[in-house]
Amino acid sequence: MQTKLSVLLLALVLSACSGEGLDGILDPTPAPTDVPDPGSSSSSSSSSSSSSSSSSSSSSSSSSSSSSSSSSSSSSSSSSSSSSSGGDSLVVQENEDGFCRVDGAVDNNNEGFTGSGFANTENQSGVQVLWQLDVGFASTYAVEWRYALAAAEARNASVIVNGVVQAEVDFPTTGSWDTWNVTTSSVSLDTGVNTIILEAKTGGGLANIDWLSVQGADISAGDCASSSSSSSSSSSSSSSSSSSSSSSSSGTTTSSSSSSSSSSSSSSTSSSSSGALGSYRPRVIATTDGEIDDRSSMVRFFMYLSDFDLEGIVQVNSKYQKSGHSDDEWIEEQIDAYEKVLPNLRVHNPDYPDAQFVRDLVRVGNENKADLNTDPPEMKVKNTAGEQLIIERLLADDPRPLHVLSWGGANTTASALWRLKNFYSEEEFQRAAAKIRIYCIWYQDGGGSWIDENIPEALINEAYRWDNVWDYQSLSGPSPDNVKEYMTKEWLDTNVKENHGPLGALTPQKYVSEGDTPSFLHLVNNGLDSHTDYTLGGWGGRSAVDDEGGKKPNHLTDSNIRDDGDRNKMYWRWVIDAENDFAARMDWNVKSKYSDANHAPVASVAGGNVREVSPGDVIVLDGSATTDPDGDSLSYTWWQYYDADSASTKLDISNSSQASGASFTVPDEPGKQLHVILEVKDNGSPVLKGYQRIIFNIR
Repeated sequence: MQTKLSVLLLALVLSACSGEGLDGILDPTPAPTDVPDPGSSSSSSSSSSSSSSSSSSSSSSSSSSSSSSSSSSSSSSSSSSSSSSGGDSLVVQENEDGFCRVDGAVDNNNEGFTGSGFANTENQSGVQVLWQLDVGFASTYAVEWRYALAAAEARNASVIVNGVVQAEVDFPTTGSWDTWNVTTSSVSLDTGVNTIILEAKTGGGLANIDWLSVQGADISAGDCASSSSSSSSSSSSSSSSSSSSSSSSSGTTTSSSSSSSSSSSSSSTSSSSSGALGSYRPRVIATTDGEIDDRSSMVRFFMYLSDFDLEGIVQVNSKYQKSGHSDDEWIEEQIDAYEKVLPNLRVHNPDYPDAQFVRDLVRVGNENKADLNTDPPEMKVKNTAGEQLIIERLLADDPRPLHVLSWGGANTTASALWRLKNFYSEEEFQRAAAKIRIYCIWYQDGGGSWIDENIPEALINEAYRWDNVWDYQSLSGPSPDNVKEYMTKEWLDTNVKENHGPLGALTPQKYVSEGDTPSFLHLVNNGLDSHTDYTLGGWGGRSAVDDEGGKKPNHLTDSNIRDDGDRNKMYWRWVIDAENDFAARMDWNVKSKYSDANHAPVASVAGGNVREVSPGDVIVLDGSATTDPDGDSLSYTWWQYYDADSASTKLDISNSSQASGASFTVPDEPGKQLHVILEVKDNGSPVLKGYQRIIFNIR
C-alpha cells in the first residue's frame, strides 16, 4: 500500500473550486412568504428576517456546469401556465418538470422562495443551472429569473441556449438572501425541445434562483426533472449523490448539501463529515498522434463529452507515429458522424456539446519528427496552435484543474510549459503549473521526461499497467477470461460497429484494443470521482507518487504498485463495468426515446464522502437514497478498496449487500485512511453500475 496525495490534492481542489461553499445556508425550512405574480417585470422583495449570506457547513459536490437563479414566481408548478403582465407565461420551479439540474443543491432555508425551494449553486465560476422547455414555434422569447443575492457585488451569468451563448445577464444585489428581485433576458428558442443554461461568470457562483419564467404561448416544460440527480433538498442529514455517468438529466457529479451530522456513527460517537469528494466538473484537452487505437478511443471519447468540459483536441506525433496524422482529417470525419447522432444522444443526456463547438476546439501541435526528443528551447517547431491553446486554457479565469491527456507524445505540452515559464510572469506560470494534470499513456517522446526534470510543479501521471489490458494485447494479456469476453470482435461488432450509427461504424479496429482510453476514464461521471486524485483509483487505473519529497514530487506512476498483488488489476477490475457503460451509450446513438435504452443508477450515500472517525467507532453505512432513472431493480455491494487506502486492516463489513445497515468498526490505526466504496448495479440491459466512495480519516 502506498502513502498518497489524497488529502493534499483534495484540499487543493476544494479550496480552489468550492469557494466558501453554498450561499445562504442558515435556518432550516422557514415558510415562504407572499410574492408577486410570475412574469411581472417589477422587482419583488420578500419579507425577510436577518438571513444573511453564510457559507454552508458542508460542501456540495458540483460539476462545472453552471446555472443561475431568477425572478419571483407564484407557487404554481413548473408545468402550469399563468396569465401575467397581459400575456401567457410558463413558470419552471425547482424539483418540477423542466428543471434539470443545479451545480449545487435545491435549498429551502431562506424566506421568500416559492415552490419547494431555490437553486443554490457552488461558489465558483462556471457552475450552472439547466432547464428544458418544449416550444411550439421558433421565436424570440422573454425569459425571467427570480433571484436573491446578499453579496455586495453583482453576479453575472452567460445565458446558453442549445449550447450557444446568446446573452449575458446581471444579478444585482438584493441586499439579503430573503429579498427577491427579477432579472430578464431575451433568447431565441427553436421549435421543439430547448436547453437553457445559466452559467456563472464570477467566482461567487450564481445568485439563489427561485424560478425561471418564459413569456409566450404554446410553451411547456421539458421532461427532465424526474431523473435529475443533481437537485436535492438540504436537510439535517446529508446525501451525497453521485450523478451517474448516464443520468438522463445531467450526467454531472453532484452532491446534496450536507450537515454536520453523519450517518456513519457508533453507538457513542458520531463521525464528522467533511462533505463531498468530487468538487468540480473536469476540464480536458486530449492530445492524439492519430494511431489506429487513438481513433477507436476517440469514438468512445465522444460518447463521454457530456461528462466533462472539453477544452481542446490537439493533434501531435510520437515515436510510433513520427509525423502525426492531422492531414488525414480523421477527427473531422468523426465529428461529422457525432453531429448526426447528437439529437439522439441529447435525449439521454442534454449535456452533449454542439458539433461545431467541438470542431472549433481542434488544433494541430508539433508533428515535426525532428523534435521528438528535442528539448523545447531547441525545437524547430514552436508556438503551434495546439501549444497556444494549452497556454490559453491554463491561464483562463477558471480555478479548476485542466487534465491534459497524452495519447501520443507530450512535446507540445512540454513546449507550452516551457513558454509559460520563460515568457510569462512568475504568477502566471505558477498558476498554470498548479492547474495542469497530465496523464501520459507511456512517455512516447522526450516531452514527459523533460517536464519531470524541468517543471516539477506540474503533476504528471506516467501510466504503464494498462498494457496487456486495454492495448493490442487485450485478448492475450493477463486479464481474466470473463474480462476478455468484453474485448472480442464479437462484442465490438455487436455493441459498437454494427447497427449503432455512423460514429460507431468508424471504429477502425477488429477488437477492443484502445491503449489511450484509460487516460479519460477517470473523467467519466460514475461517482468514483477519481479525477480529483489519480491515486484514489478508478476506471482509469490507480497511481502513486514515486518520488515524494524528491526532485519529482508531482510525478505519479503505476509501475510499482499492485491491486491484490496483481500489477494490472487496477485496470482490469473495472473493464466490464466500463464496457457495459460504453455499450449503453452506443445504444443512445440510435435510440430516440429515453425509455428504449438503459441509464446507470445514481448511487447516493448519507453523510459526507470524506469523514473524520475515531478508533472503535462503529460506522453504519446508508445508501438507501440511491435511485435509478429507469426504475430498474438494484443490488448493492459495500467493499473496501484496500490497496487504495493506507490502513493495514482489512475491514469486515457486515450486511455488505444491503442498501442500508452495512457496518464496520474503525481499526486502531490513527493517521491512516480507509476507502469504502458503494457499488450499485441495475438489472437493465446492458447491466450498469454507479458508485460512491467514502474516505474515512482515522483521528
